[in-house]
Amino acid sequence: MLGAVQERTFELVPQGEWVFTLSEIEESSGGQYGDALIWKFYLSKAETPTDYILKANHDELTHWEYTDVDVNLGSKQHEWAQLLSGRTLAKGDAPPDDGELYGRSFRAYLTHKTLTRGKNAGSKKERIVEGSAQPFRVTAEAIMHGPQVAQEKPATAEPVDDSERGTAMSAIERELRKAEVLGIDVRATRAMDLSLLSVGELMDALKAIRTAIAEA
Repeated sequence: MLGAVQERTFELVPQGEWVFTLSEIEESSGGQYGDALIWKFYLSKAETPTDYILKANHDELTHWEYTDVDVNLGSKQHEWAQLLSGRTLAKGDAPPDDGELYGRSFRAYLTHKTLTRGKNAGSKKERIVEGSAQPFRVTAEAIMHGPQVAQEKPATAEPVDDSERGTAMSAIERELRKAEVLGIDVRATRAMDLSLLSVGELMDALKAIRTAIAEA
């Protein structure tokens, strides 16, 4: 049976300066604005650059920005590609590949823009202010002391708290992504069924991943 008729609402990320870490670039074709690229970013504060904003289910929130496919000189995708790759891109240069962009960050200002077109006209959406992006590099120290979402605890025979287990597994997933960005081989951990581990064992795995990152 149908539920009550209501307006769907979204909680906007507060306006201000954030660190944007590129997660993925996806191609979109045949949409409202034609062919485009979707830039997907994780958001964090400069003082805790690896502590990404989380959704209610503990997954990272991803901020989407649409651009043209071509890297036009002076465009926002040109600005972002240069900042993320760390090199100047002049006319005729080959564009950077994924390895030069994914996992890299820049600092920029996020604002709330009222949409004027499409089915969501009149609603507000977060947008990066064009021209506000600045270089930002996540240091090895910041990665090593990344988000302390789950504190290391010794193994325990106490009943398992599902919320604690979920938090630990989410923290492990974030650390695995950081390790992969740094080129650390984490295939063995990826092959493990984390759902079979106790909370104590999950914490041990989390500690081991963070130690590998620190020593990389």
